[in-house]
Amino acid sequence: MGFWLKGTIDEVGCEGEGCVNCPYRIMDTESYACTAENYWSALYKAIALWKLLEDERGQQLYNLLKEEIEINIVDEVPVITLEKIKKVLSLLAGLDEALYAISEKDWFIKPEHIDYVLKNESDLVSSWQNTDGKWVHTLANSLSQVQGAEFFLKGALRVGREVELD
Repeated sequence: MGFWLKGTIDEVGCEGEGCVNCPYRIMDTESYACTAENYWSALYKAIALWKLLEDERGQQLYNLLKEEIEINIVDEVPVITLEKIKKVLSLLAGLDEALYAISEKDWFIKPEHIDYVLKNESDLVSSWQNTDGKWVHTLANSLSQVQGAEFFLKGALRVGREVELD
């Protein structure tokens, strides 16, 4: 599901195509200002990352998404209210630093944690073989997606807009 800043397209009169002078621009890029794709799934990656750390914030974020936001998906377009955006952001806060319990610089997984992470959440891991033949396993790409969602939600708060899920 994608994120949309509620009401911005109607107000500005565009079609969500990334207007250059959009008053609701969140990203300082040529991407769409009022919308972002795949950030809902990034919130689920945050849940999985917290669970890797055996931190209760993963379950709290899961409960928030399932019981307070997704509850109305069938009946209407779900909306993340400003109050709930603040709750989500509070549950994302500190994830990057907390991951250093199992990772090193650039979120490369520490050797003693590689088997545990790969066994429990392999889809969060990006792996490749260095030129010296050593395998590298990192959580950086998953964390980057989470940080993108966090950035969008902070921007929504900044412009005072709720976020619709589509």
